[in-house]
Amino acid sequence: MRYLYLILLFFTLGCQLGFSKDYSYTFHGHVIDNISEQPIAAKITLMTADSALIDTTTAEIEEESYTKKMFAIYRLTKIVPKGRYIIKATTEGYDDAYVDCEIRSIRESEIFVKPIRMTRTYHDLPEVTVNATKIKMVMHGDTKIGR
Repeated sequence: MRYLYLILLFFTLGCQLGFSKDYSYTFHGHVIDNISEQPIAAKITLMTADSALIDTTTAEIEEESYTKKMFAIYRLTKIVPKGRYIIKATTEGYDDAYVDCEIRSIRESEIFVKPIRMTRTYHDLPEVTVNATKIKMVMHGDTKIGR
């Protein structure tokens, strides 16, 4: 009878550990300029839904072999639980861009994230006032003299 209880205890503990296991997922995507659609080598950050940092990488510019088109591709492989995540892209000269993604099933080992579209940062300069003065020119023979 004791052995039956021990076997039952080990079986229930094993089931609980098996169902609570986190799996390894690979997040794939690419980063482009919002207007020109050119690839951007940006720093990519994987965060939880409440913006806690998980991992970072850099998007690398690669050429597709068939179409010869350039892409800034990133890959992040992490052991994380199912749920919602935020992918953030940052680079100099562009505003930060964010994309949401969600892991719904443990059968999804690879998550293909929609393209991250980044917009250029523009700085407004303060107003400038230009003052001009007119110089009076006088001719004395063949020489111009400014007064």
